[in-house]
Amino acid sequence: MLRPALALALVLSTSCERAPLPVPPAPAQLVEPERAAPPPPAPGPVPAAGIVREAAALQPGEVTTPMDLEGETTVDPSSTFRVVLSGRSLDARLALFDREEAAVPAAALAEVGETTVLTLSPASPLSPGSRYRLRLDGAVTSDLHLGDRSYTPAIYPLKVAGEPPPPRPARKHRHGQGRAHPSAAAASRSISPRMARSAAKKS
Repeated sequence: MLRPALALALVLSTSCERAPLPVPPAPAQLVEPERAAPPPPAPGPVPAAGIVREAAALQPGEVTTPMDLEGETTVDPSSTFRVVLSGRSLDARLALFDREEAAVPAAALAEVGETTVLTLSPASPLSPGSRYRLRLDGAVTSDLHLGDRSYTPAIYPLKVAGEPPPPRPARKHRHGQGRAHPSAAAASRSISPRMARSAAKKS
């Protein structure tokens, strides 16, 4: 049994001992927030041939001739042309160009629904034996649009059946009526004023 004095000393010595200092928490590591991935780039234009359901030349006798992008399609001079797209396009059009890249006058029609039906009727028959290009493109820019996608033009080479007309003969120069013949003009200039006065006196 401890004596009172010894017990008091033990209590005092125990109370005088310092309590251990708390360990500071480790500094928090800064974590950068994850950056959102950039949106994918908008898809670029693709060839319009991928949305063409039908491309045909409508020829006499209810003959429908498919048109080819790779080679020339032989057509009748009185042909009209039709292209059907697989969706709705508000700016698609057809245009016809001759070998000199001049636009051929024609009536164009677009029927827009679940599909887009484009027709082109030249104002006059095409020249036999000549070559043309039927172009499918956009009316505003060179690209046409279907939904939210854009498509580059498609070109159909055409050759018109028949032989080209013969070249026109060169026009020969004709002396205009009322114009003096060179020999007559020279003869009139050879008469001197004296001879003209003498001739007047004799008359």
